Amino acid sequence: MDAYSKISFKVDLIASVPSHLNFLEECNIPALRNEAILRQAVYRYEHFWLPLAAKYQPKILEAPLDIAWVWHCHMLSPAAYCSDCVRLLDGKIIDHTLERNEKQKYAALQETRSLWQREYPNEAFEVELNPISVNPKYTKGKTNFSYDIVDAALRQKEFGYQVSLPHYRDKLFLLSSLTRYKKFLQLKIERPKMFIVPCYDIDLMWHTHQLYPLAYKKDTEELYGKIFNHDDSVTDRSEGSKLYTADLATREAWKDVYNETFALYGAMYRGENPLGKLYMMNNEETSLLRTRIANLVFEKVEIKDAPRLTGKPRLKISTAVNSKQYAALTTLKGSSRVWQGKSLCSAFFNTRHVNCLLFSLQEFHGWACLGTKVVVSETTLNLLPVLEKAPIGQQVTRDLSTTGVSDLQIDCKLLIGPVKKGVILLQLKAGGYERAIMPENLEQLWGPIPLPRLPPGTDNWCHVASHKVLNYSGEPMFTCRLIHSQPLLQSAVHVFHQDKMVAVGHLVGTDQLPIPTQVSFHQITVGHHF
Repeated sequence: MDAYSKISFKVDLIASVPSHLNFLEECNIPALRNEAILRQAVYRYEHFWLPLAAKYQPKILEAPLDIAWVWHCHMLSPAAYCSDCVRLLDGKIIDHTLERNEKQKYAALQETRSLWQREYPNEAFEVELNPISVNPKYTKGKTNFSYDIVDAALRQKEFGYQVSLPHYRDKLFLLSSLTRYKKFLQLKIERPKMFIVPCYDIDLMWHTHQLYPLAYKKDTEELYGKIFNHDDSVTDRSEGSKLYTADLATREAWKDVYNETFALYGAMYRGENPLGKLYMMNNEETSLLRTRIANLVFEKVEIKDAPRLTGKPRLKISTAVNSKQYAALTTLKGSSRVWQGKSLCSAFFNTRHVNCLLFSLQEFHGWACLGTKVVVSETTLNLLPVLEKAPIGQQVTRDLSTTGVSDLQIDCKLLIGPVKKGVILLQLKAGGYERAIMPENLEQLWGPIPLPRLPPGTDNWCHVASHKVLNYSGEPMFTCRLIHSQPLLQSAVHVFHQDKMVAVGHLVGTDQLPIPTQVSFHQITVGHHF
């Protein structure tokens, strides 16, 4: 029997991984990357949470989200966590668990809320995660911790991104991860002075283990005679760095001890988390992408100017696309040049299909069915800007006039609304490809895409095309840039709103995704041809 297979744990790590990943998803919000909010959370954690948890030990309390996050980050430095607890809490180490389901977590949270309110009646249990609401007295001064939890919290957003793909929840993949974690621990026994760098499948198991601090302490002390510490502060991956050198050494040692490749499909570095590097469009900007829907009620229509007529005038009103009729609404008759009244005419107007009103002035000669109609003049009224400026969900009344070169001018009074948002309707205006050099080390050109480095002196010649993406009214909303790089074996899509990158997509391979034999569900894999 191999030595690593004899390693056992006091907790079920595979069963705990889904709860761990769910928590990372819950914490993947901008507020928990805000330094002021994090500093307030650390203060609440140190001065309120830890004393409360120590008082009710061995009961494991359930923390509110901001405290739960900094607690999580503190536990991922197990040596510092245990020593800080012992020093600050009269020798006690606060335990944590991932074994509760959602119903159990909710019940534990309610119980903890009651204990908190009894202990700290003037302190909120849950706080608004908004920088404006941060209490300044909770962000100043030093903590008594030996570990910089705020810095750790800012780093941890990267880990959550690395393990967020669905195969990290696959049972077969996790069984392999657990075996590789045991091999990782055994390698540390055999190479005790070596700085060992895990792949992300191993790291997920390692982090999960540390979130049971008492079990982790006992398990690793049995293996090494002391707590096996975890150091995530080394993040520089550039050539020649400590992390780069340690990774090469780990691969070599793994091959030497286990006679297998250390790198694993689907378990390697994905690149930096793009969150915070892409522009988030605001409501006003996204609103311009959507069509508008409204009911129109004509309260007054007046012919302000028109060619001279010899016959009986008729004014036909239609919805239209530019000047092409879409649907006839009504025909106003009579010798008067003004028509008014609530029952004059109404229409359903959807800018997905139409953009204006078409007024067609007709002249009628003759009697009844024997007569003839002649179109004398036409003009249009563009309603797109009117509906785009109208407040959503409200009714408005507008006095409008046709404009343009036509000799027919119409004034009308419209009751518009309630205005509703319609669908997002986009169309592509394709551009051509050109050749260009795009250095692979410039993030401002590529965005948050992990790229290998080419040999020195090698130019990264690419084929690049820029396409315009128009909204329903034909206005350019996005620029879509496509890049194909043969030297890097990479293709990428960048989407810009004005000059800001809002989306990016790129090819991925077996570094990021597993192959079918590694998982139970083959839909989350790279195809068999790999």
